[in-house]
Amino acid sequence: MIITKKLKSKKSKKYSKKSSKSDKKENESTFMRLYREEEEREAKELIAQKEAAKAEKKETERKHKIIMKYMVKLDKKLNETVGDGFYSWVDDPKFGKFSMSKEEVDEMVEQNPEKYAGRHLAEFYIKSFHDKRKEKQLFFDKDTWLYVSIYVYNVKKNGKIEYTNSRGGNWVWRTDDFKITKFSFKFLEFLMREVFDKEIYNFTDLGGVPLSFMIKCIKEEGFKFPEGILQPLAGV
Repeated sequence: MIITKKLKSKKSKKYSKKSSKSDKKENESTFMRLYREEEEREAKELIAQKEAAKAEKKETERKHKIIMKYMVKLDKKLNETVGDGFYSWVDDPKFGKFSMSKEEVDEMVEQNPEKYAGRHLAEFYIKSFHDKRKEKQLFFDKDTWLYVSIYVYNVKKNGKIEYTNSRGGNWVWRTDDFKITKFSFKFLEFLMREVFDKEIYNFTDLGGVPLSFMIKCIKEEGFKFPEGILQPLAGV
């Protein structure tokens, strides 16, 4: 007697697996279906979040490379010209810059009150953080690249500078602030004459506010920046 065996094809195996999965879904309760779908949704969201975080980190690193290259050149230029600060007379059309100590400025003005009485003196301070970003800084956010402050003082008739009656502000450049504008003396000069001296904006924060915040506050006063004043850093 000949005994024959029935062979199952690979196709039938695949079909049976699909059928079993399909059967499980058909037989699962409403609660289990909702639970499964929620788990699947959360798993997809987690993957999407991880991918978004990787993309954001890559983009941030790209911006940092551009800004670091720019800041190294800027810092070198500042050290060769004005150092960490300078003074300028608001009414000087050439925006002349002179580096002196506070004592030297006081002496210069007091010795010639006829020349300086009634004028407005602006004091500038600039500090780079590009080479200190890995260090913990008191009052400054870790994303700070550059800090600038400008204060304008009146000179009294007797040649005394009114330091206690100043107007101006201080701010910092963080990574995305370079999308608004990069550093330029043209920008500082404009702020000195048209914004701080005219008290359109007059605010001081211990660690400096972000440039974006300061610009927003100035624009909320109805002030418009002329073309060419704000120059975004290319590539950021």
